[in-house]
Amino acid sequence: AGDASETHGDPATTAAGPTGTGTPAAPAASIHMRCLIFTQDASIIIGKGGSHVNEIREKSGARVMVSESIPGNPERILNVSGPLDAVSKVCMHTD
Repeated sequence: AGDASETHGDPATTAAGPTGTGTPAAPAASIHMRCLIFTQDASIIIGKGGSHVNEIREKSGARVMVSESIPGNPERILNVSGPLDAVSKVCMHTD
């Protein structure tokens, strides 16, 4: 005779939903977005002392990185990654 814990789903793969049903948890869709942006736009996104990019990170929950400036190159790379909803918040915040 098996233990009762052996007949139920693995706690690592199930989670109580809003109704406490114990249905399997849906994996969070995670994406990575990479964009070329003008150096002037990067300055606006970063803000003074990184204040604006830090605010974007805090409000969205996404990982936001701007590449270093390369002399003579008018563009920088904006990397945004995280759950789909967090990345979409970044896109709406930087609009």
